[in-house]
Amino acid sequence: MIRGTDILRWHERYGWPIPMGEWGVIQGGHRTPFRAVLEENDPVALETFLDSGLSEVALVAGIVSGTEGGREFMGGAARFNLVEWKKASADPDVERLDAPDVGYPVVLPHEGFMIMVDTPRHDHYAEEISRVLPGGTVLEIGSGYGGLALQLLRWNPAFRLVLVDLPSALYLAGYWLSRVCDAEVGWWDECPQAQILLVPSHELDQWGGTPDLAVATHSLSEFGAIEAGRYLAWLHEHEVRYFYHDNAVKKPVEYGDGRRTWEEWPEVLAAELVPGPPYVERWRKQIDWAMSARRYGEFFYERI
Repeated sequence: MIRGTDILRWHERYGWPIPMGEWGVIQGGHRTPFRAVLEENDPVALETFLDSGLSEVALVAGIVSGTEGGREFMGGAARFNLVEWKKASADPDVERLDAPDVGYPVVLPHEGFMIMVDTPRHDHYAEEISRVLPGGTVLEIGSGYGGLALQLLRWNPAFRLVLVDLPSALYLAGYWLSRVCDAEVGWWDECPQAQILLVPSHELDQWGGTPDLAVATHSLSEFGAIEAGRYLAWLHEHEVRYFYHDNAVKKPVEYGDGRRTWEEWPEVLAAELVPGPPYVERWRKQIDWAMSARRYGEFFYERI
């Protein structure tokens, strides 16, 4: 189980990197309470913070949920996502969406279960992956707190998972997943045989493994062209068989206050996220998850 002492040791190693673009804004602003408790260097205070960490909507979900009235907004988003999930899933078993009683997450009560805002979306991705991959290793680019990882293990406990993100996101994912599932969770160079590996994005090349499938949802568009291109090149170099992503297909509309986010941090659209030969597109679809503003599309590629 990941402890506060583990996280403080990792934080001493990595510090608090702030990337470019939208995730840099999140890291540099909305997640500063997490940074403050890390810098206290008190493992008890850190564990106390993380024990309710999923109630910190700005910590786990980004800019929109961190606005005034965020919890109410997230409840509405969860209802919307649940409707879309029921339409999209071939096996809409609500019990599979039930939130673990860890971290005091923002949840929507439904049919006797407690559902986190993004769990229906994560479960949909896990179902699609399970259709083509009976087992093996799944690498997630931009894993966040581990919501998709949990749903993948609910579909298939035999999956091996490699979570790639900023170190600070992996601290939260490691702490939460080590408490909500039976799989061993470990840092890539400290516990290389763990079923769930935590790999900071800048150390992915050093990990050196090859997954069967790489998945990136609501992440690559915000990375910037250079970083997104690095991941596409990595797919080719490591001959990953499947690539599955859900990213922006068009630019956002202008916000009511005149902000034009695509000028502040230009998004990489799905048309620029095509891996190219020998990858071929197997299918694409659009599901209008809450907060996606009809801007995101799913794409599934196979290397032949």
